[in-house]
Amino acid sequence: MSHTQYEAEILRWRHDREAGLRSPGGWLSITGLHWLKAGSNVCGSDPACDVILVGGHVPARAFTITVDSHGAHGEPAPGVAVKTPQGLLAARPLHSDMTAQPDTLFVGSVNVQLLERNGQFALRVRDPEAAVQAILPVQRWFPVRTDARINARFVRHSEPGKLAIDDVFGQTYQMENPGYAVFQMDGQELRLEAIRQFPTAQQLMYVFRDRTNGKSTYDGGRYLYAAWPPESPEAPVLLDFNRAFTPPCAFSPYATCPVPPPANNLPVAIEAGEMAPGPS
Repeated sequence: MSHTQYEAEILRWRHDREAGLRSPGGWLSITGLHWLKAGSNVCGSDPACDVILVGGHVPARAFTITVDSHGAHGEPAPGVAVKTPQGLLAARPLHSDMTAQPDTLFVGSVNVQLLERNGQFALRVRDPEAAVQAILPVQRWFPVRTDARINARFVRHSEPGKLAIDDVFGQTYQMENPGYAVFQMDGQELRLEAIRQFPTAQQLMYVFRDRTNGKSTYDGGRYLYAAWPPESPEAPVLLDFNRAFTPPCAFSPYATCPVPPPANNLPVAIEAGEMAPGPS
């Protein structure tokens, strides 16, 4: 691929990322994150509800989610039609985002997804109408660099285990950690531990800090996705830092962003990929 072709590919990727933030399912559409308590959680627009859903045409009481030792169970309020991709909601167990087919509930102008973090459940509320009205901070990018597209060597842990990862809310998760990538930059050999963010994830995630954070890039670090490494230890894994991006918590207070682990604090400045958002 020529430099011109590659640069055009990265520019298309950037355009798609910005469009994704504004999309009906993007981060700017999220209007709430509500942690559920054990027992009954009544959801609706009534201020007396346990979870208040703000949006157009949301009934005073829309549905109830009951949390117990078996998981989370949903039931519509009498006379309320709560839609799901499979049809109208009936009283049944709900599937969280940690499963292959998570449930989404649609009521009024909002849709609600069940999250699961460390055995705790939460509701992420989206309102596509809010995404249209939201003001997106100006996204900024470093110039495209072909030398930031690196073939790394992936080293599998002899006994793949878990890596402790904190999130922005102070919770700690044990995430699947199959190995780490080793690569050269600025004359140094560097390594990044890889995690599988969700059990159903088809890519590995590298959550990292470098010496640009808090200066030209977002203080909370950056993210990079890469393909699962080949089985052959000689086959490289591609780390394209032109695709390093700002965590969603820079754009939404309702994102449960992983924080870079100490092992992924790099002693170099990677001036590639997304910079810190600028003023709107």
